[in-house]
Amino acid sequence: MAEGPVDKLTAHVVQNYQITGEISRDAMSRLFQASSPSLGSAVIIQVIPGELVRDPEFADRFQSRMRKAASLAHRNILHVNHFSHEEPNYYLVLDYFDGRSLAQMTEERGRLSVPDVINYLGQSLEALDHAHKNGITHGALHPGGILVAEDGELRLTGFGIAKAIDPQSMLVETSTNPYPYKSPEQAMGLPVDARSDLYSLGLIVWQALAGRPPRGEETPAITTVNGEVAPELEEVLNRMLVSRPRDRFRTARQVAIALSGAKRASGKKPGRPVPEKRVTAAPAGDAVIERAPAGAEVAATPPVMLTPTGQTDAASPADEGIRAFREGNIEDAVRLLGQAAEAMPRSVRVLGHLGAAYYAAKRYADAAQAFSRALEVRPDLSTLRYDLGNALLAEGKVADARREFQKAWDQDPRCTAALLMLVSLESVSSTL
Repeated sequence: MAEGPVDKLTAHVVQNYQITGEISRDAMSRLFQASSPSLGSAVIIQVIPGELVRDPEFADRFQSRMRKAASLAHRNILHVNHFSHEEPNYYLVLDYFDGRSLAQMTEERGRLSVPDVINYLGQSLEALDHAHKNGITHGALHPGGILVAEDGELRLTGFGIAKAIDPQSMLVETSTNPYPYKSPEQAMGLPVDARSDLYSLGLIVWQALAGRPPRGEETPAITTVNGEVAPELEEVLNRMLVSRPRDRFRTARQVAIALSGAKRASGKKPGRPVPEKRVTAAPAGDAVIERAPAGAEVAATPPVMLTPTGQTDAASPADEGIRAFREGNIEDAVRLLGQAAEAMPRSVRVLGHLGAAYYAAKRYADAAQAFSRALEVRPDLSTLRYDLGNALLAEGKVADARREFQKAWDQDPRCTAALLMLVSLESVSSTL
C-alpha cells in the first residue's frame, strides 16, 4: 500500500491513543499497536485508509457493518471495542493481542510446519463458523489480518470491512492495493457467502504450507511443493479450493470435521504426491481396493472397484463377469458374477464386484446385500463399508448409510471418501 494520509498516524495521537508501531498491512487496512497514555492500557487499532473510501454512502455502511462486527464474541476473533472516523481515515479500536501476523511469519520463515498450520486452520475455522452463524462473512481474509501468539493462539481481524468498502464484494485490485485471495465468484462480482471465505482461507493455508503466495490462479497440489503434507490434509485443502462454490465445503464446521481426519493422520509417515486413486494392499490371493476420489456429493456415488491380485482361469464366471463389468455389459456382469458367488460364497473379490454390478444396474438392495456378505468375510475393509454406505444411501436409508460411513472412517482415517460423505450428509441435515 503506498504511503498516504494513514502514515501520518505513526507520529500522531488518534483521539486518546498513541500509535507505537505497525503490526501488518493488507489490501483493506493496516494494523497498529497503540496505547492510551492516560489509562496506560494497550490496544490494537485497525485503520481503513481514506483513499479506499469510494462513495458518500460509505460512512453509513461502515457504521452498520462495524456494529455487527462488534457483536461477535469468540476467543479466536479480535473484539471490536469501538470505531470512529478521523478525516480522512476510518478506524477501529480492538482488544490488545500480543501476536504477530501470519504474513510476517511466512515472510520470515517461508513454509510453516504442518502441525502449526493445522492448528491455525482449526482455530480460523472456529472463528469463521461463529461469524457465519451470526450472518457475517469476512470477505477479505488475508495473512496480515491473522494474528498468532507465541503459544499458537490465534485471532482473526477485519470482519465487516470488505462489505463496507465494496458492497459488491469485488474488491478491485490495483498495484498499490492487491488482494490475491479472492474466490472465483468474488472476482466476478457475484454474491459471496461462507464458501467464499473458505476458498480464501484455503489459499492462505496453501501459502503457509508452500512458503510462497499463490501466483495468479496457479495453485498446484500442495504435495507437489511440500512433501510433508499428508494426503488427508491435501484432500481437505483441495476441496476448499474447488472453483465452483457448490462443490466446496458448505460450512466451516464441515471443514473442521474433515480436518479432524487429517489430524488423526498427522502422526503417520509424511505424505507424498498421490494419484487420483490410492491403493491399499490386502492379503495375497484376496483383493486390493481402489478408493474412489474424495469430494463426492450427497447423491449416491458409484462404489469402489475390486481388482484381483493374481491370475485365475480366464474362462471362469468370475473373470468373465469382471470383464463384462469393466466393458459396461452390466446385465452379463450381474449374471456371471451371480453364478460365481454361488460357487465361491466367501470370495471378497467376487462379492465386491457383484455389489458394484448390482449398483450399476440400480439394484441397490441387492448391492447392499452383496457388500454385506463381503463384509462378513472381511469386516476390516473400510472401503467395503463405504460401498455399503453408498448402496444404503441410494435406497434412501440415510441413517444406516451414515452409520456405515462412520464405521469406515473409524476403521481407517485414510478413508476420506467416507468422511466427505459424512460431511455432506451433515450439510443436508442442517438445511432440512
